Amino acid sequence: MKAAKGGKMARGSGKPVAKQEGEAPEELPTELALGSDGRLYVNAEGVDPEKIKGRTRFVGFAMTDEEAAAAVGLIHQTAFNVTVAAVPLWKKQQRR
Repeated sequence: MKAAKGGKMARGSGKPVAKQEGEAPEELPTELALGSDGRLYVNAEGVDPEKIKGRTRFVGFAMTDEEAAAAVGLIHQTAFNVTVAAVPLWKKQQRR
């Protein structure tokens, strides 16, 4: 799988740095993303062009700090709910 183009990050900011004033920042080196639809999305640069036809496409941007904070809260809640739902199944599996 070919890696995405990496960009410089402003130290501690989590934000990509533009090459020169007014230029768009380089792409972040992300190989996959978790969609709110429950699907995993892979960086398009790593997919064989012959295998793209008919597949769902995801286009996204790095989250702002506020968006990331909200997402982390939702991910934490989801992980907790999955854990609570999975414990009885795990215990049942252990008894076998």
